[in-house]
Amino acid sequence: MRKEKYRILRDREGMMAPVYWTPVSVTSSWAKELYQVCISRQRQIYADGRLQAVHYAEDFDRVESYIAAKFYSDDNYFNRIASEIKRREKILWNIFAKLEKIKFNELKNEKLISMAIEMKNKWQYYESANILGWAYAADRLSDLVKKTININKSDFAILSTPETKTYVSQLEDELIVACAEILEGKTEINKRAEKLAYKYGYIPHGFDGPEIWDKKYFLGKLSELAHKYSADHRAKLKEIQVNNTKLLDRRDVVIKKHQLCFEDIKLINKLNTTAVWTDERKYLMFRLYFYYHQVLFELERRYNIPFKNLKHLFTEELYEVLIDAKRVKIITDQRIQNGVVVEYTEDKFRIISSKDQNDFLGEINSIKAGSEIKGKVASRGDQDKYEGQVKILMSARDNNKINDGDWLAATMTTPDYVPAMKKAAGFITDEGGVTCHAAIISREMDKPCIIGTGNATKILKDGDKIEVDAEKGTVKVIK
Repeated sequence: MRKEKYRILRDREGMMAPVYWTPVSVTSSWAKELYQVCISRQRQIYADGRLQAVHYAEDFDRVESYIAAKFYSDDNYFNRIASEIKRREKILWNIFAKLEKIKFNELKNEKLISMAIEMKNKWQYYESANILGWAYAADRLSDLVKKTININKSDFAILSTPETKTYVSQLEDELIVACAEILEGKTEINKRAEKLAYKYGYIPHGFDGPEIWDKKYFLGKLSELAHKYSADHRAKLKEIQVNNTKLLDRRDVVIKKHQLCFEDIKLINKLNTTAVWTDERKYLMFRLYFYYHQVLFELERRYNIPFKNLKHLFTEELYEVLIDAKRVKIITDQRIQNGVVVEYTEDKFRIISSKDQNDFLGEINSIKAGSEIKGKVASRGDQDKYEGQVKILMSARDNNKINDGDWLAATMTTPDYVPAMKKAAGFITDEGGVTCHAAIISREMDKPCIIGTGNATKILKDGDKIEVDAEKGTVKVIK
């Protein structure tokens, strides 16, 4: 059997900047210094409004195996990285405090761009600590933990659901609590809406924006809830308290049932911590991307270069806008029209030549998607097999396609998919591992989820009737 040369980790909607900061982070000397290993070489394809992250399979396996083994066996190694992630997160919050006070339209050109570069540097310092631990190691770590404690899949799913809720779930609880306090006269609706916008407003922004939930949005949500729950908000508060303890109770039952020891529980906690890192990263990322986009919008206004074109510049190239805006427009038009392949190595990156690009794309395009849809079971739900109608979501803008009971298929999910996920019977993704957003949300919602199929959105079509095997991780179209 021929060994695979490439592993396509990401294939989704997205423009070049600031998403390209991520491959710079995973190949950086910062990552290597902290983890003692990093990705040596990665390429990303930016074309037709989509990006593909292509890893060299042996390189990916090397990093995955090393970090997972260290996480599994070396508490000091794991705890050191966990502490460093927290420390660098505080640095990010310091720059957020700075950015919140800035009026971008009043900054001089050079200062505007220097702010963008500072954002990039601070983000990469944080991300170089965060991303290798979950994106590259979590699946292998999960396999090691499963093998060690050797319990059934359903019980393992309960244990591997983090006690810390995702930010979207925290928001749902906070909305109910805020509504109750408003109705009881303990807080004022405008102040609460403002706080909610500050804490959760960037969740729908995603990788390219520009959506955010502002104070007006939360005023509407709180007013709607106040009208809906005015009679039974106390019951809703009680429901939140019950749900918050239900997972802990279920975990305790599983731990006692299998007589898990302290070392077993410690391994489960490590795995769950990596899942929390995933959610925290997106929460921080979308907030920072919003501010980065404010720089781009301001440059668009001053130099009449479309936002989309500016998204096809590396951050370091933004200074070129000040020198020759017309030339920048021509260059970025070519990148948008022809697509680019960027190669990332330690602290360096370059757009590869046209010939190398054509050869490389030929190799990637020759990789067959396959006709079988098979992935990993992130959550089984309450049965082994399911049937239903599937809808394909290419972005959260397609959320309204989902009706109650539909299956949701996507390349990946992000927090802004959650309204559709609430209505869906279950989820299927092309990408992702045990700590991905869809996996975490499915366990929180106790819905079935198949992740990392690689090809679901390429094979399935809106309206297909499907059968999902939540034991084997397979999906097939029912004729």
